[in-house]
Amino acid sequence: MTEGVENSLVRALAETKTIIDKGGKDEPPPPVSFPSRVKALRTRLSLTQQEFADRYDLELSTIKNWEQGRRKNVGAAAELLIRMIEKDPEGMAERVLECT
Repeated sequence: MTEGVENSLVRALAETKTIIDKGGKDEPPPPVSFPSRVKALRTRLSLTQQEFADRYDLELSTIKNWEQGRRKNVGAAAELLIRMIEKDPEGMAERVLECT
């Protein structure tokens, strides 16, 4: 057997084992809800709702509404803001300070 064929077989076996380990499901995990993402982010940063609101120049009521799922359609701007904070919490806090 050539080395290329052997490598292909090894990869195929590894992929098969992964599928079996997942119970035959090769599906991505379900998306995390926006309220869960906001709360997890705030918790990861060890901030209270008030501290999170202050740090990113948001209303406390906005954070509460987001985390409690009161707003069903938060909009693209809110999604983008949370994604940006998730990627660079310190950098976003600095940008907010620069703009206030």
